[in-house]
Amino acid sequence: MRTALSIPRTYHSALACNEVNSPRAEYIPLCAEHVQINGRRKGNIMLREFVEKKHYLFAEEAPDWKEAIRMSCRSLEADGTVEANYKEDIIACVEKHGPYIVIMPNVAMPHSQENAVGVNKTAIGFMKLEKPVSFAAGDPEKDAQLFFTLASCNPEQHLNNMMKLSDMLMDENVVKALEKAKTPEDLLKIQEQYLD
Repeated sequence: MRTALSIPRTYHSALACNEVNSPRAEYIPLCAEHVQINGRRKGNIMLREFVEKKHYLFAEEAPDWKEAIRMSCRSLEADGTVEANYKEDIIACVEKHGPYIVIMPNVAMPHSQENAVGVNKTAIGFMKLEKPVSFAAGDPEKDAQLFFTLASCNPEQHLNNMMKLSDMLMDENVVKALEKAKTPEDLLKIQEQYLD
């Protein structure tokens, strides 16, 4: 079964926070081409890449959504993919435009504008919190436990990353398995079970 995944039409191409016009932006589906063999997706090595590049973090909880964003950037900062300012730019975008980065219940995609200052490589970092963090008090649809933090300075590579990510997140079994993951070894098991 596939889970609906959509992002605002106003920023689906560039994923730039400064292009979001309102929280009521029209939504469009984000989809990707993939090959299925015996009902399983093939060729998406994203989880393996997270482990190989050390672009992952597992944590118990974050005190608030701002700290969750800061934590989600740690693995990207560690290898110089992004500079320290990037996380604060993402927070400023959310403060200005609302919790647009929560793309579906329990899943956040923190990002700033494409070619943002302080982004040195195009990559995605993964973070899993044991306890979801709220981006909008009283709205459980805006809680997030899984974070996929985007950094972009190469539009073509970024689009390819987005397609792989959207394809992976549309598989309900993968999302459920990620919600239970506790270690990088778990990511590799999920990769082997659902994506290899």
